[in-house]
Amino acid sequence: MKRVLINYLVDIGLLITALICCITGLLKWKELQSILGIAGPGPSAMGRGNFSELAQNGGMHGPDGIMSLLTPVHEWAGVVVILLALIHLILHRKWLAEMTRNLLSGKI
Repeated sequence: MKRVLINYLVDIGLLITALICCITGLLKWKELQSILGIAGPGPSAMGRGNFSELAQNGGMHGPDGIMSLLTPVHEWAGVVVILLALIHLILHRKWLAEMTRNLLSGKI
């Protein structure tokens, strides 16, 4: 496989998994849930919980709710982001070393 294609696939994978991590992180954020009216029963960081119909029926926070699915998706997306970022750095190590040398030597 050509290096350019590998770089492209790693970068696209990094973009997609970073977006998944960001979106699931925002959805898991208790204050944002409260603002959007999807907070589950019980106290939140902003005060009392919001008992929306969805939350009362367990649709968001029940054992089979969306929030129970978001946590592993969020965590695994974070792991994949870290792995792809490391691969990205390894693929660009020569460029990074050369740029660092140029910056330290005053060429740039």
